[in-house]
Amino acid sequence: MTPFVLNEDDEALITGVLRKNVSPNEKWADPAVTELKARMKQHYIEQQEYCCGYCKVHKPSLHGGDWDLEHIMHKKNFDKWMFHPENLCVSCKECNGYKGSKLITKADSYSKFPTQASSYTIIHAHYDRYEDHIIAFVPGLTYRHKGEKHGKGWKTIEVCGLLRYHEEGGRTQVDPITQAVLLMAANDQTPNNIKLAIQVLKDKLNALS
Repeated sequence: MTPFVLNEDDEALITGVLRKNVSPNEKWADPAVTELKARMKQHYIEQQEYCCGYCKVHKPSLHGGDWDLEHIMHKKNFDKWMFHPENLCVSCKECNGYKGSKLITKADSYSKFPTQASSYTIIHAHYDRYEDHIIAFVPGLTYRHKGEKHGKGWKTIEVCGLLRYHEEGGRTQVDPITQAVLLMAANDQTPNNIKLAIQVLKDKLNALS
C-alpha cells in the first residue's frame, strides 16, 4: 500500500497541533487538521479498494462515515505518531471498536517509529501481506489463521473481533468453514475450489459418521 504523502503545509499543521498541551483525543479533534484527515481517509479508502484493513469486508460506499481513519498504534499510547502516514489505514467501525486502544506492538515504547513488520503483533496494513497470515474464504463470513496459535493471524482475529461474524444471524449452529468453502466454490468454480469443497464435505461426513 502506498502511504499518504504529507506536504510542507501538512507537516507544519501537525507540528503545531502536537505541540499543544492537550490530550491525544483533543489533538486529533483539532479543527486545524480536519481537512488533512479527510484527505488521508480518502487516500486510504482508495488504496485499500474500499476494504477494511482487518476483516477485508468490502464496502463500496462513497460516504466517509462508513469508515474510520484508524490508528494502527493507538494515539493514546503513541500520540507523537498519530499523524504518521504509516500508522494510519481505514477500518470498518466494528473492527476499530473491537481493537480499541489495545497494545499491538511488542514493546510499549519506541525511540523511533517502528517500520519492521516484526515489531507488530497483528497484521499491519503497510508492512504485512494479509494473505500470509489469514485465509478469509469469504470476508465477513469466516476466517482461518495461518501459522501457529498466537501468531499474527490468530492475534488479528482475536484483537479485531473477527469471530463476531460467526455469532451473527444464528450462525452458532453452522460450521462456518464448511459454509464458506461451499460458497467460495459456488461463486468461483475453479478446479481447485471444487476439489477443496469436495474434500471439506468428505471430512464433514466422516466426522458425522
